[in-house]
Amino acid sequence: MSGNCPTEQARSARGALRAAGRILLGVVSYLVDTPKEKVIKGTHAILQATVARDKTILAANLHPNATLAGWRRQQIIDGAVQYADQFGLKSATITGTEIKENPGMITVTMRVIGTFQSQKLPYDNVPTDWQLDWWGTTNGKWLLKDITPIGSGNLKGDQMSRQYFSK
Repeated sequence: MSGNCPTEQARSARGALRAAGRILLGVVSYLVDTPKEKVIKGTHAILQATVARDKTILAANLHPNATLAGWRRQQIIDGAVQYADQFGLKSATITGTEIKENPGMITVTMRVIGTFQSQKLPYDNVPTDWQLDWWGTTNGKWLLKDITPIGSGNLKGDQMSRQYFSK
């Protein structure tokens, strides 16, 4: 038999189509973020916006009904900048995360080490633990809906809420 056999040509064509499909899938996977990847990027954006005191980026990532203890959306935006200034926030680094995915919501539990330059704090580096609930929107964007302080050192989350985030 010669190399022009219809069966051999069909096999070659199917192989080429499979290879092209794998390449296309790889390109799409690289270019399109999964919900989890969007939430991770959003979490980093919120943190860096707080360090930079950037209210625009904070607002862009917060759900219209965002909450943090007794605070609502605008109080969160203003309070993030106020506390960053008041306590001399210089940087913030996420040192650990746990991510739980549910339909329409992704929860990020994280530890953040904040570096401060202030006489108001006894230490330059302060660890805090947080839970962030991100909600998916109809347009595919993920917005931060609920922020819950878990603790900082000996300070429990409910104590943090009363001391820093009450109305």
